Amino acid sequence: MASSQTLSVSLILPYAQAGVDFHLTGHYQAEHTATVAITAQPAGGGAPLALQAPATPVLEDFALGFTRWLRTCRITADLTAAGICGHMPADATAAQLLEAMGRASDMIDQRFSLYTEAILTRLAQ
Repeated sequence: MASSQTLSVSLILPYAQAGVDFHLTGHYQAEHTATVAITAQPAGGGAPLALQAPATPVLEDFALGFTRWLRTCRITADLTAAGICGHMPADATAAQLLEAMGRASDMIDQRFSLYTEAILTRLAQ
């Protein structure tokens, strides 16, 4: 009998000084489907933020470049109204998904750990 792997990972990366939390989720199933979703919301909770909205220019700028950068992690991603959604190629493994999520978390941290003031405008909060 063949073994099958499944993996579900959920990370919350809080950046209180920037006023935003990032939520990363990843799923891997034995059929070799690996998916990733990244959303942002105001620090401490609230409705998810639109990453393409004029009210969140810092997030919009980051999301546009980050969506392209995810290709270095073998994630093909799209920026949607709901956030960033992506998938890995069919030959990706659960371990590669974990590695990609770690790299993505690192990249988010490099950008948002530096902020000392809230980045959201009043319209986005």
